[in-house]
Amino acid sequence: MDITTGDLVASLTSAAAFAEKLSDVFNNHALISSFESNGVRDHVNVLSTTITPLKQVCCLLEDEVRGNGKPLLSAEGLQYVSVLVKECAAKLAKIAPVVAVARTGLREDKKWKITSKKLKTDIVVSPAELTLDETKLLNDLDFTDWRRVSGHTRNYFQRLGEVQVRLLLVQQVIALTPPEKWTLRRLLTNMNSSLGHQDLRESGNPVIADRFSVALRSVVLTAQAAMS
Repeated sequence: MDITTGDLVASLTSAAAFAEKLSDVFNNHALISSFESNGVRDHVNVLSTTITPLKQVCCLLEDEVRGNGKPLLSAEGLQYVSVLVKECAAKLAKIAPVVAVARTGLREDKKWKITSKKLKTDIVVSPAELTLDETKLLNDLDFTDWRRVSGHTRNYFQRLGEVQVRLLLVQQVIALTPPEKWTLRRLLTNMNSSLGHQDLRESGNPVIADRFSVALRSVVLTAQAAMS
C-alpha cells in the first residue's frame, strides 16, 4: 500500500503525541518523588530527544499536506520515514509494560521471568493505535526497580537513539537542500534507484536500511557544499 505525505504526517503526529504523554508522566513523577532515579532521568532525556525530530520532520511536511508546498519526499523516501516511525512506535509502546514488570514483587519472581521473556518481542502497533494509562504508569514508577529490566531499557534506548539519528538526517536533508539548485525528490529518487528497494521493504527495523541512511548522510554533505 502506497504511503502518502498525509499518512506520514498523521503517523509522526501520533508518535510524537504519545512520546509527549510518556514524557509528561516521567516528568510528573520526577517532580513529586523525593528521589529521582537514574532510570527516570534517562527516560526523560530519551523521550525529549525522540519528540524533537518527530516534530521537526512533521513540521517540514505539513505545508505539502495543506497544499502550500511541493512534494519533498519520493515514494521510497516516504516509505523509509514510515519505517522509522513504526520502529519508534514499537519501542515507545514497550516502555509502560517494562515499567510494570520492573515493579513486580520479589515473591512473584516466577511470574516476572515469564512476563520479562515476553517483552523481548516487539509490540507491533501502528502510531495511531498507541494508548497509555497515565495513572497506572505513574503509580508503577513509585515502585520501580530498574535493575530488573536493565536489558529491556538498554534495548529500547539504543533503538530509539538510532531512529532519532535517522530522522534528524532526513530533517537536515529537507532543511539544507537549496530548492533553486536541487530538489529533494530528485535526490532521493536517484539514491533509491541506485540502492534498490529491498532495504526499505524489510521489517520495521531501521538498521536494515543502513545503506539508505548512509546515502542520506552523503546528501546532507552535498546540500551543505551546495550552500557554500
